[in-house]
Amino acid sequence: QVAALERLIVLCSAMSSRAESPQSPQSPQASDDGRVVVRPGKRQRPQPTRTVSIMEQDSPFVDNLWQAFIAFFQPHELRMFAQAFRLLDPDEVNCVTVKLTWLSHFLRIYNLSFSPTAHTLQSAVSAVGANLEAMTFEGLLLVVMAFISEERQRNPRCLFASSELTLLESVFERFLQNAVDGVRTKEIYEIWRALGRDSEIDGRDAQIKMRERILDVDVDLSGTIDFEEFLQLLRLYVEDQEQLSLAAIVRGIRASMFNKSEVMLLQEVFANKSTDIGGVPPLDVQGMLQAAGMTLQRPQKELLQKVVTTRSDYEGKLTFEHFLLVVRDLQDAKFQGVNDVEFFCNRVLAM
Repeated sequence: QVAALERLIVLCSAMSSRAESPQSPQSPQASDDGRVVVRPGKRQRPQPTRTVSIMEQDSPFVDNLWQAFIAFFQPHELRMFAQAFRLLDPDEVNCVTVKLTWLSHFLRIYNLSFSPTAHTLQSAVSAVGANLEAMTFEGLLLVVMAFISEERQRNPRCLFASSELTLLESVFERFLQNAVDGVRTKEIYEIWRALGRDSEIDGRDAQIKMRERILDVDVDLSGTIDFEEFLQLLRLYVEDQEQLSLAAIVRGIRASMFNKSEVMLLQEVFANKSTDIGGVPPLDVQGMLQAAGMTLQRPQKELLQKVVTTRSDYEGKLTFEHFLLVVRDLQDAKFQGVNDVEFFCNRVLAM
């Protein structure tokens, strides 16, 4: 993903350099023999008027917006998006003209499985009320979020890596009774268990929800689910999990009471130290504090263990929202290593 976004920056730079430069105005001048000769004059560059970023304003709406961005995107994605936008906005006025062709290249490189068209792009732009002639950075992020949401509905394959699709196909094929018609809807429960998603179908309410969603994706009412319909069904549950995760992150941001820059720095630390399974191992928090120059005595180690254990999930990992709360708890307990969030994060990232 990082390599793809770096290619995006190169593409944006190339597209910017190919943009046509406006013609310099010509100014009339008198020649030695009295004739008027028009020679090119120096083009006067208008002074850009900077559009104040809504991320720099303070209001409940803005707070909700930047919290949503931080919850939805990874830190490296936000940095790369900002770098790509800056190539279109060298004067940093936060208001540029964005062409659909540029937006299409932007999204294709961000995710190679995306297939944007002029219609789907215009739909995403309209969905968030953005203006292609006066696009702000925040508007671009909203357009990307709207496009991703719509693209998932059209093409649920873009939700999964190729290795994940291969696994899903192999599990699905094990339950195929008829390669043409697909699996019977009652066998979906067995597929769900084979994928380790038992908790989503256990209990009466969960099974009612599953039946309703099967009806939603079985649009031809055939009583069977083909692989594409199965991916749509899985998408609904994946998005449920994402919504719960995003809501939890937003709650963590609000409860921790860190400002925008502090949350983004802590998100960078979390992404850097998180495991493949997800979350930060509790023992790593002690290493972070030591990297920040703090020497932990026995009482401090005991307090740290208590704080981390209280905030950890049932797998013993710290999710991002819990990591924020741990740092806040340590600040409240007067742990010197985390008093200055910027210093703490920079020291940890330098480890």
